[in-house]
Order: sequence, then structure tokens, then C-alpha cells
Amino acid sequence: FWFSSIESSHHIATLLMLWPISVISKRVGKRVTCLFAPLFLVLGSIAYLFSFVPDMPWLVYIPRSLMSIGICGLFVLIPSMIADVVDYDELKTGTRREGMFGAIFFWAFKLALGIAVLISGYLLQMTGFKVELDVNQADGTLNTMIYLLGTVPMIGAVVALYCIYKYRLTEKELIGMRAELETRRGVS
Repeated sequence: FWFSSIESSHHIATLLMLWPISVISKRVGKRVTCLFAPLFLVLGSIAYLFSFVPDMPWLVYIPRSLMSIGICGLFVLIPSMIADVVDYDELKTGTRREGMFGAIFFWAFKLALGIAVLISGYLLQMTGFKVELDVNQADGTLNTMIYLLGTVPMIGAVVALYCIYKYRLTEKELIGMRAELETRRGVS
């Protein structure tokens, strides 16, 4: 029951955040809105450190919901920001290369997933977890797992925050770029 309801809360939180993210990004800009997504991932990671309380299993919903907000923000806004980079690149080079940018984005995404899958087994082994012990794991194993669950995603979120911070295209620049590109293409 708990696992399925926690996973459901993750998906429900993601769906509920689609509309607010859209509205907020139109109001304050994609970059500013996207800067908040990794912050929610950091908050969710910190919340993981305090949410595994046997008498209060419902606390696990808190970090999952916070993480969902961050993931939703990134997955909605990053592809849109890549489209803006494609426009910027076309303006500078005269060549439209959205296929290349999309390929690089998804290659990097798949590389990150592959690395995560690769190291997750090693990290689990480092905690001292042994399948044959079932729920009777050695002292400290669960605490180490919770610590890693709280810190490893936080490191990735901080890297993402830095990368988004370095993204410098403003909404005003994007509007000007699109107008210039439409003029070049003969679109009125």
C-alpha cells in the first residue's frame, strides 16, 4: 500500500504543478521559474533526511512531493529553453540545428540515467545492504541509505542550479530574436 500510494503522490504532484509552472513562467520568465526547480529538489533531498520515521510513515509524502515539483519544473522548462537556444544559434549562425540540440540533450539525459543506474548498485553495496538479511540489516545500513538518498540528488540539483543560473537569455531578448528570425524568414 505505502509504496503505491507514495508513487501515486509523486505523479499527482507532478500533474498538479504543470499549470502553475506554465503560469509562473509566463509571468516571471522561464529562467527565473526554472531556477526554483532545483531548489525544490534540494528541499526534497533535505526532507528525505528527516522523513523516515517508523511511527509516521506518511512523512515520506513530503520529500516525494517536493522532488516532484522540482522534476516537473525541469522537464517542462528545459526543453522550452533548449528551443530558445536553437533560435539564438540560428540568429548567430544562420543555420537551424534543433535536431543537433535535441540529440545532445537526450544523449546527456540517457548518459546521466546510465551513470545513475551504474553507480546505484555500488552505492547500495557501500551501505552494507545485504539482500539475504531482508529487514534485519546491520546497524547503520538504513541510516547510510537515507543519508545517500538525501545527499546524492542534492549534489545533482546544485549542479543543475548552477547550469540554469549560467543561462543568460532573457524573455525580452527572446522576443527580439524571434521577431528578427521571422523577418529573415519572411514571416509576418
